[in-house]
Amino acid sequence: MTDINKLIRSLEDYSVGSISGEQPLLVWDSAPIDFRGIYYNLYHLISDEDIRKKDGKYSKYQLSQLDVLIQGLKQGASMDVLSDISFL
Repeated sequence: MTDINKLIRSLEDYSVGSISGEQPLLVWDSAPIDFRGIYYNLYHLISDEDIRKKDGKYSKYQLSQLDVLIQGLKQGASMDVLSDISFL
């Protein structure tokens, strides 16, 4: 399994709640260097876990954006496209 596929898998597992946020961040460390530009967005998503528990609308938005990120990674989207995916 490639590093990108490991990342995609960890994000999919995170999106359904089967793993904690720490695991995707650890997998992200082994992602290709050019993908590190979107690390902040991923970190923001994971650090907002407590807010998502309190705000269903925000949770739905962030998880829908995570789906967009996962699909972009699967489709080989450019870093410009991936970095425009916001979790704010």
